[in-house]
Amino acid sequence: MDRAGWMGGREEGDMEAETWWLEISTQRKINIYNILQEIIQQEGELEEPCVQRLVSVASKEMREISEVEGYTKAEVASDTLVALSRNHFSLVMYELQHHLKPLHLTDEFVVVTLAKLANGNVFEFMPYMGITLATIFTMLRLANEAKMRQVICSAMETFCETVQFYLRHLEDSMYPVMTEEQFALKLFPIYRYFVTVWLRHHNPEVKMGVVKSLKPMLSLLLPNDDLREQVYDYIPLLLAEYQGSLEAIFITQVLRQILEVSVVTNTPIPQMQLNPIFSELHVQVCTKAPAQHQYSSQNLMEIVHCFIALARSYPKELMKFFFSQMEVGKEAIRVGTLTLIRAVVSAEDPKMSLRTIYLAIRVVKNTLSDARSKVRMAILRIIGQLALSGYQDQIKGWGLKYVSVQLTLSTYKLTNHWDNFYQRDLEEKMVHKVTMDTVKIITSSVSGMTNEFWVRLLCYIMETDYTEALTPICISLTNLAERQLHSKYAEASMSGKCKHGEQEP
Repeated sequence: MDRAGWMGGREEGDMEAETWWLEISTQRKINIYNILQEIIQQEGELEEPCVQRLVSVASKEMREISEVEGYTKAEVASDTLVALSRNHFSLVMYELQHHLKPLHLTDEFVVVTLAKLANGNVFEFMPYMGITLATIFTMLRLANEAKMRQVICSAMETFCETVQFYLRHLEDSMYPVMTEEQFALKLFPIYRYFVTVWLRHHNPEVKMGVVKSLKPMLSLLLPNDDLREQVYDYIPLLLAEYQGSLEAIFITQVLRQILEVSVVTNTPIPQMQLNPIFSELHVQVCTKAPAQHQYSSQNLMEIVHCFIALARSYPKELMKFFFSQMEVGKEAIRVGTLTLIRAVVSAEDPKMSLRTIYLAIRVVKNTLSDARSKVRMAILRIIGQLALSGYQDQIKGWGLKYVSVQLTLSTYKLTNHWDNFYQRDLEEKMVHKVTMDTVKIITSSVSGMTNEFWVRLLCYIMETDYTEALTPICISLTNLAERQLHSKYAEASMSGKCKHGEQEP
């Protein structure tokens, strides 16, 4: 078929052209669509009768999928409509809206093409966004096949990202459209249906499609005060997915998004939901992830951010939960809990109150008698982190004493071969290394060091036979001496200035 046939032609040739089009192979049709897209791109605006004909044929082709290779044909037909929309948006949109009817399950490529149009023609699509979302909502109960659900989820992801782009660039829009609040009200019924019905679908690809769509949807829902609290009502359904086959990280990312917005907006999560959130997240830190979960390390990082958000808003409740977990006594649970406390201590955020740090230290102090290597290392790391994060005054006394005791204890065990078991000996060496690192941090960052810690380090040098520790301890003592000397000079200088100032008239 030549270009003239597509560009209008005589009316008597239309029947012959249509007959010929029906008879040619799918692959030839695909090739023709690709050529058409090039022509459309080169020509720009075409005559309206020609565009109407192209839109009609391409629309029909993309809705007729009778075989596997038909998906390729439908895709290029869809791309052809998108290409036409750049200069003839209204004609293409009219065709698609004609096939998008309430309470009627449309063809999947109608939804696919609408999403492409929204992505490529943001401002022109916006006047149609409200009716599109409302109509798609009426289709959700009818979409029972996994493929169609995936298509709708993907389209919703695109629609929400498009709305966010539009709201960020309102000054560039010439069309009167809905406000952010109106968009959110249109979205919430779809969010609710996704979480309550589709998220429970047995197909993992449907679950993944739902979860991927939730993040951009929440970006529009959570700023709304009324809808935010309704979103909280469905947190238990998200938590339930941790027991399913879906990678935990995707649920955790959604949960983190909700928790961090609750902090920023000062909108608390209902009290009855706190312990389930604590428990579901905590157990993932304290147990090994299933072998099939390839994103376990990334998930742990997301969980840490969740606990930091929880510590900002609910310090008393969270530390009470941590305390109850420490009483269990299992090493993995204690180490996991201490790791989370260290993350809370290290969070650089003014919203983290000193009371939160005080409560965290109380939990740590109740574990100081635990002699297991991993627990000791976790406590030492917390003490070092407190020093690094500016809470030096909080470790004077108990913290400095614990470090010096661990230094002596680990050295004694290593030099006297307290345990001949190789694995435990290796663990003790790790404890000693962490202790040395903590000493270095303290002597480098803690001002106004107590004489007690200075004396303990000096005694350690005089008494130890563990030569590997001598050099780093001597370096730490040198740093400490320099800091103390500098501090005395600074005090003397300030005192001199004050006296000088008093003598002036």
